[in-house]
Amino acid sequence: MFPSLSIVVNPTPLSKALLNAHRYSFSNAKEDASKVACLAFLIKDGRLDMNIEGLKQNRGDVDRIKDFSLPNDFSILNKLKAISPESFYLWAVATEVIQEGESDK
Repeated sequence: MFPSLSIVVNPTPLSKALLNAHRYSFSNAKEDASKVACLAFLIKDGRLDMNIEGLKQNRGDVDRIKDFSLPNDFSILNKLKAISPESFYLWAVATEVIQEGESDK
């Protein structure tokens, strides 16, 4: 077993205190999952020239996403538009619904 997983699988009083010191919410999980998915899609598709700073700046721009919907395979994630626009934006970039942030080389 990985040492870092042991505090979750076999929690001690100290590890419980460490885990509870920072509350990791469902909202945090959605945001982090969208970041990982976006990066994974960029790597998989060879879009390595993406401007990551541009993604960070644009993901809070709710007006940009209001008319977009994700492809059918990802349609369940369309509800993120209302509850987590930043997460929806990253999924839209990942699925190439929004063509965004490619660096000018």
